[in-house]
Amino acid sequence: MLSLRVKRSNLSLIKKRYLLKGVCEKTYKKKKLLHSNIITQHSCNQKSSTTKNAKFYTKITKKTLQKKEVFME
Repeated sequence: MLSLRVKRSNLSLIKKRYLLKGVCEKTYKKKKLLHSNIITQHSCNQKSSTTKNAKFYTKITKKTLQKKEVFME
């Protein structure tokens, strides 16, 4: 029972982490937990990979930071 609880808690933590990065939920549900915290590469029709999503989000944050700097001056 304890091992099942640990696996479920790990899965929920990983799910939260990947949903924050912008991974679509349908393909995430299809992914299998390989070892403890390793997840296979994300593949979806809408979004190609987690690395590209991460780059996209960093671009957004850079733009918002630039806007904040303009308002601060």
